[in-house]
Amino acid sequence: MSKVRPVRDRSVLVSFSGSLWGTGILDRMKLVCSRPSGEKFNHIPNRRLFTNQDPLRTLFGTNGNYSYIELINDTIFCAQPAGTTSWASRLLDTMYGGCIPVFIGESALRPFHDMIDWSKISVRISAGDINKIEEILLTRYSLEDLERMQANIMLVRNALLYPLDDTSPEEIQEQMIDRRGPLWYALHSTRMRMLTKWPVDDVYDRP
Repeated sequence: MSKVRPVRDRSVLVSFSGSLWGTGILDRMKLVCSRPSGEKFNHIPNRRLFTNQDPLRTLFGTNGNYSYIELINDTIFCAQPAGTTSWASRLLDTMYGGCIPVFIGESALRPFHDMIDWSKISVRISAGDINKIEEILLTRYSLEDLERMQANIMLVRNALLYPLDDTSPEEIQEQMIDRRGPLWYALHSTRMRMLTKWPVDDVYDRP
């Protein structure tokens, strides 16, 4: 994942290859099931983000001919239905591979939501629009929008990267703080709350 493929060089518009088990089972089933004939991606006339680009495709419920990591690195949008926790572990894979997360519905809690402007690195659609996910993603954003979001992801993706158990203290310091890893964001979030005394009783920080 050290070499992230630019958006313009990717051939899959959106993908999801997770299991159907979990909190968001209904949304996952909607993603992988066949679309109504009038809403199939193949019926969209222009399946390109720019002139001379090969027609984009989608992969749901399968990796196709890719490995899991290869699929992420060739996909522009990675669907993020709710997981067994408030956010699924695949979010780290998605962001580290430079794939733009697509949150479904309003219940998913985004990590460090008080420190990271997720509107600049992800998109959200309603569960009722899953049948139109391809059309929405293809028509709502320009290539410039997507390149900007991918660049922003590269700036904050270390926020979700935790060190392995056998990592040395020096490497933990580097990963968690020096590279703006999760501890860096946690410390700044805590300090901000101490200074502003936020949230208070009449302020809600969740949808």
